[in-house]
Amino acid sequence: MPRPIQPLPVLAEKGRPEVYLSATYADMTRLADADARWDSVRSRVDGLLLHINRVGHPRHAYPPDRLRALVRTMDENGIRMAVESEGTTWPNPDERRIGAVAARHQLDLLEPLRKVGGTCHLLTLDGSLIKLLFPGRGRQGLSLEAAVREIVVFLEILRERLPDTRIHELVNFPNWGWKGEPAYRTESGSPMGYGDYAVCLEALLAGARDAGVPFDGVTVDNPYGYAMGTIPVEPQARVMEDTGVIDWMARIRDLEDTVRRHGIAYDLIVNDQESGGLSPEAYHHATLAFVDAYRRVGGRPDRYLVESWYQYPDQVEPEEGAYTLAALGRAVLDRLGR
Repeated sequence: MPRPIQPLPVLAEKGRPEVYLSATYADMTRLADADARWDSVRSRVDGLLLHINRVGHPRHAYPPDRLRALVRTMDENGIRMAVESEGTTWPNPDERRIGAVAARHQLDLLEPLRKVGGTCHLLTLDGSLIKLLFPGRGRQGLSLEAAVREIVVFLEILRERLPDTRIHELVNFPNWGWKGEPAYRTESGSPMGYGDYAVCLEALLAGARDAGVPFDGVTVDNPYGYAMGTIPVEPQARVMEDTGVIDWMARIRDLEDTVRRHGIAYDLIVNDQESGGLSPEAYHHATLAFVDAYRRVGGRPDRYLVESWYQYPDQVEPEEGAYTLAALGRAVLDRLGR
């Protein structure tokens, strides 16, 4: 019997975190093929995630027939579609209507999904604050207050066009300070990286909520090596000589508790930068170690996004006999008793 797709709740059922799978540089549409071997995962996984460039970029998008096949397979098996968007990308340095322009750009990139009958159930906005506070290319960044106003405009347009889509802030957490303590790494020249995320997050969530377009959740990008304090930081981005001074895993847990106080979802991306370029096997074991380590400190995400933007895994299936995305997804589902 086909699994019907259920409406995406804001919060996952208590004790039953959802699992989504993604591998940006592997062919996710392979999962639509009749001979794809992922039966156990297909019957249990909650969602698949595509980067928005795989949906609508002129050079990087999947061909329409392949995207349509993937959508059909997901629909037939009750699997939701999530998309990681570029958020408030500032495409034109002379453009001041940033929120409106960025929203239209992201909607254009999503249009091929609609054309093949797909629905975006979850949309994550990658680094929207960073892109407005520190736009680069010699452009003057916005104040926090102005950035929040532009994101509100962005959300208003998306909410009108995508009323049934859950929308999440996506934070690149190692690049931010937290409650007065420094960032893991910085490219801004400040020990706080892009700023104190505790302050910025409160301003962002309050601004969106007060405008009537609240975020449904926060998605956290903090690869395993950063969570464990093992990734060396290049000299130009160094904050401290000894990154062991701060308990980085405890910082992620504190962020989870902060998000939960707002009554919205908390999703964690689980992956590993260091092993992502070594081998599929190394990446598999490191990602599972992250899941185990986060659960040991009491972490309870609503969703685990098993998402790689690294070289590995470079194959999405089979789910047995190789270190593929499906094999990793199966191991995570087993770990969580799903």
